[in-house]
Amino acid sequence: MLIAKAVAAVVCPSCQTLGRKRDPMLRRWKALLVSVLAAGATLASSAISDKVRATYPGSMDCAQGCDFVAAGWPIPYLVDHPGISPTGSVSLVEGLLGVDIIWPGSLAGTYTFWFGLCAAIFWAAGCTKLRVAG
Repeated sequence: MLIAKAVAAVVCPSCQTLGRKRDPMLRRWKALLVSVLAAGATLASSAISDKVRATYPGSMDCAQGCDFVAAGWPIPYLVDHPGISPTGSVSLVEGLLGVDIIWPGSLAGTYTFWFGLCAAIFWAAGCTKLRVAG
């Protein structure tokens, strides 16, 4: 425990709470802000297209797997639905309408990535103090 405090003091001296109490309401607002930013980044990442290999057991054409257009980064979570969606296109609106397929596990993975990144940025921003010369 003592080693962890020493490492934290070297890595992030302004994050030490020796004798200071943190405001729980401020922490809730920061957590909400990080969650909203992560959700926005997840939805915005649907503009990044990629190709995935998917299998559709009910389809005779793609029972062994076919390549489909997908969207989302770093894990594609929005996939073109064969036969319903226009071929070669995928969009968030069509996914919400049920025309394209949303993979919930991949969506959760993408959100987790963006949440971790936003939380790390907030942590780093809270651990550094910008000083303006003047």
